[in-house]
Amino acid sequence: MNPNEWKQRGLVSIWSYDGSPRNYPGWHLNCDEAGAASLISLVDALLDSQEDAHRTVVVTSPAESQLAVSNCRATPSSPERLVVKIAPEWRLSEVAGKLELCLPREMGQEIIRGLQGLVEGKGDYSIGEKGSQLWFWW
Repeated sequence: MNPNEWKQRGLVSIWSYDGSPRNYPGWHLNCDEAGAASLISLVDALLDSQEDAHRTVVVTSPAESQLAVSNCRATPSSPERLVVKIAPEWRLSEVAGKLELCLPREMGQEIIRGLQGLVEGKGDYSIGEKGSQLWFWW
């Protein structure tokens, strides 16, 4: 699929905790089944694309039930949008209400495995570099 043909389905929640508590650094991701499948198809399309494509995902603020899984007492903060793009280096950075996920091609399968794990009830681990981790929560 061409990345420009991708359409979001389902719910995607991504958040960080104010003050970046020691045991909860980086960004935290949870999706419903349709949202996980939708992100998997997006990552697949971006990986297959020869151009420098990117797509924007609408983010839903995390529900109390999602936050209860990580059990962090700090205040969560969620961007309005998530921009996913293939890039030479891993990076998560927030600018003006958007979180940009720069994803090296070699990490594409790690993201896909993490998203598949969410549907299977697996999580509580992160990928990425220190200070720029992406946590998966079921």
